[in-house]
Amino acid sequence: MEQINKESLSLGTFITSHFHKIMDKIIVWDLKAVSGQAMYRKHHRYAHLEIKMYISEDNNNCVIYNFPTENIHPQIDYKKGIKESLNFFLKLISVLKGPDIFLTFEINDASYNNETGGSQDYEWATLYTLYNCFDNDFPKYDKEYVERVKKDNLKSASNE
Repeated sequence: MEQINKESLSLGTFITSHFHKIMDKIIVWDLKAVSGQAMYRKHHRYAHLEIKMYISEDNNNCVIYNFPTENIHPQIDYKKGIKESLNFFLKLISVLKGPDIFLTFEINDASYNNETGGSQDYEWATLYTLYNCFDNDFPKYDKEYVERVKKDNLKSASNE
């Protein structure tokens, strides 16, 4: 018998185990604008996002990036991680509400720290933020920490 380490479970499996707690809220969601903010922190790694989502007016799913890019690590493909999570969420919406739902996602703020591990940190942050759109109590959000990291990033960038 081979043991399965929780760390080796796919991102989708882990998040699905959390998303079941808000399925009822997603099912009754009237598709009016909802917002969420969350951060992903693990050891020294960190990524943060704020998202607003609502029904799309043009029958397409789209992402609008509304934040200054100096808040994002220049060598990280943050869009890849964000899109991975948005695709997961769109599949979930299709299952729960039907296939003809099109959403617009506004990414209104984002940040990182210098230890960010890559696009996967933004994938986690996006999933947590989407969850937060339906449950303001999870995950815990430390606004002071986010602001301190953003300030440190700007200070580091100006010293380079």
